[in-house]
Amino acid sequence: MPARTAIGSARTAIGAARIPIGGLLPDTISGLQLWLKADQITGLNDADAVTTWSDQSGNGYDASQATAGFKPIYKTNIINGLPVVRFQGTDDRLDGTNGLTSGTITLFAVYKRNASVS
Repeated sequence: MPARTAIGSARTAIGAARIPIGGLLPDTISGLQLWLKADQITGLNDADAVTTWSDQSGNGYDASQATAGFKPIYKTNIINGLPVVRFQGTDDRLDGTNGLTSGTITLFAVYKRNASVS
């Protein structure tokens, strides 16, 4: 789906596994700007709305949403026992800070596709 000016807005669940791929962990990537880890969200229960998702890169580029109807949902034990942030595909999104608005980016996401979604 085309990206909006926000994080999310696709039928996806962004997860948070710390599994090295070829020995590479996100926090060892030179120039890492943003790292959103669902397993680092605290204070939420299953099916709670996500207001703020803290950036784990150390840059402080937290993602947030103040409008109740646009907030994604925190779900526990979804991918390999880890939580996810679930965006429903219509208008859920998290807005980021201006520090990520220019230049080329590479994005990695862990997601689980729902077979009933076309």
